[in-house]
Amino acid sequence: SFGTEGKNIVLYVQDPGDNCEFQCQVGTSEVEKIESHAIEKEEVPIETIILLDNSLSVVEKYRPTIRTIMSELAANRMNGEQFTIAVFSDEIHYLAEKCTDYVQVKQAIDGITYNNQETYLTDVLYTILSKMNQENNTENKATLKRIVIISDGVDNKSIGYTKEELYDALEKTPYPIYTLGCTYKNNNEQLKNMFVLSRLTGGESWLLDDVSDPMTIIDSISSLNHTLKVVITPKDKDCDGTRKGVNLTVKSGEQSVSDSIEIVMPFS
Repeated sequence: SFGTEGKNIVLYVQDPGDNCEFQCQVGTSEVEKIESHAIEKEEVPIETIILLDNSLSVVEKYRPTIRTIMSELAANRMNGEQFTIAVFSDEIHYLAEKCTDYVQVKQAIDGITYNNQETYLTDVLYTILSKMNQENNTENKATLKRIVIISDGVDNKSIGYTKEELYDALEKTPYPIYTLGCTYKNNNEQLKNMFVLSRLTGGESWLLDDVSDPMTIIDSISSLNHTLKVVITPKDKDCDGTRKGVNLTVKSGEQSVSDSIEIVMPFS
């Protein structure tokens, strides 16, 4: 996950281990100034967005497990972590937004009801991504965000956006997405489309039928808490507002891992 803050580029690296070193290249320039720290030192270390499909196709047998997973995620929150809880049909309904108060989040979860309605995850998720990107630009903050989606899948019959448009948006802003799938009638294709969201963004996916202990899901999603925020200050000549390749190398002992992304440069 990445963004810009002021003149700096922000990248997030998940649990690279102790005593690691960073090297970074922006365009053709070597970066001289790189700083990193654990996200827990941030005022808002992470924002968790939970999106629940509360249609009747998420059948009764899954609902206690879903409530447990949502409640445990809130109970295992980091200090300062913000929670957004939303249900969706053809549009999104926020039950708690950017909330740090556990009692309020728990009340929102406990008050969820399931209704007879059509759901369009593609449109809803596209709208949320647009909103998150707009907030980042307005606030000039690149807070780490994770999205947890609980649904019976992505429907191809989207009203507005196609799933290809959604995938394209996710590649530009790869917030990690964790998908929890529920079986309903013959929905293999819809579940496959939903699990792709996790593969595209470095998240994980689960079929709830296969989950015997909900804590395995909690532990996996919570592993993102052990993330470093890497702040890169590019050279003035590279701060020109154009799209440039950013290559980050993480060295730990004898091992090194590199990854490249394209980022719109800040203006100097």
